[in-house]
Amino acid sequence: MPRLSTFAWSLACLTFGVGAIGYAATGTEGEKPVLPVLSVAPAAVDGPSLAERLRAPDAVLPMPEDRALGAALLDAGTASLDAALASVAAGEPEPGKPVRLWFAPALPNGVRPLERIEFGAAAGRKVVLTRTGEDFTRSETTERVDTTPVRLRLSGGAELAGKLVEAGLPRDLRDLVSDRIGRQEAASVDLIVAHEQTDSGSAYGAPLYLGLHLADGSMRRWLHRNGALLPLGSAAPTSGLLPPVPGPVTSQPGLRLHPILRYLRWHRGTDFAAPAGTPVQAALGGRVAEAGWRGGYGRTVRLVHADGSATLYAHLRSIAVEEGAEIPQGAIIGEVGASGLATGPHLHFEWRRGTDTLRPAFASAPAQTAGSTPHQAARLQALLAAPFRLPPERRS
Repeated sequence: MPRLSTFAWSLACLTFGVGAIGYAATGTEGEKPVLPVLSVAPAAVDGPSLAERLRAPDAVLPMPEDRALGAALLDAGTASLDAALASVAAGEPEPGKPVRLWFAPALPNGVRPLERIEFGAAAGRKVVLTRTGEDFTRSETTERVDTTPVRLRLSGGAELAGKLVEAGLPRDLRDLVSDRIGRQEAASVDLIVAHEQTDSGSAYGAPLYLGLHLADGSMRRWLHRNGALLPLGSAAPTSGLLPPVPGPVTSQPGLRLHPILRYLRWHRGTDFAAPAGTPVQAALGGRVAEAGWRGGYGRTVRLVHADGSATLYAHLRSIAVEEGAEIPQGAIIGEVGASGLATGPHLHFEWRRGTDTLRPAFASAPAQTAGSTPHQAARLQALLAAPFRLPPERRS
């Protein structure tokens, strides 16, 4: 073979070999070449990871005023050195706000090292302690604070004390309410309490208002002023209808487009906006003529009164009275719900005399009584009309 032909043949073989290697490296047509990947250690990140921050706490400690953080940590099973170091770094948490604890996996000796602590501080701040080696690093963030007061309407009687406990009220506030009621025969209690809610938890503040509806139809009211819960006037009969729930009126009697049936229909009642679970009170005292399911009205209570009129409370979530019972004005008859034909939780209230629909005028604030001033009456009116929230475990 001539020398030039030999060189050309060698060059062709070399080209074919390189192409074959390239084809093997690229794989089948349309696939990208597989390149080697270097193993790179992740960069160190200060503080807990996102997954760690989202992990539920291993323990939540209540912190009453007379409890020190160090003692609470020891009672929760924290090692004594961790408890001492964390309490020094933290200072004392805001009383009434829970302390959340996160632990590392247990050591061979059974001790669970403390990894992180979070608790609320004053002025809406959240304190976070994170373990760094053998010590803890403290950091603070500002939380969103909701100061909407909590309003409770509870039926009187022997169950009142237990219901105050269920609402999560602190002992001193429960004792204050019990002291104001004394031995009076309470039909229901209307209580407004200052409240603060943050991501770290919630805490009750001072009582702002206490309304006591007595079995004889009279009322006693207390209003927060000068740092104390002081009586507003003397006991006086309640005039007019009480609003069945402390919420705004969203619909009056009249012709309207039904929100579900989608045709014009006469609306016989007054609708109140209120969260599900809000206690409903009797606008007037009377006898329970009906307590049960009533078609599109859902769970319904109907009361008949001495003046020949009747009131009806519809779309209830639960009913707290029985047919035939005599109940005073202000007594709790059920809870707001969305049973029957309802687009959401609200109260449908009707007041009738025979077949006539009456338009109620509610006594939203008491008439000025002995010992009260126009300024106090205005403050009370504003307080009763302000937005409110249910206790945290009853919100929906």
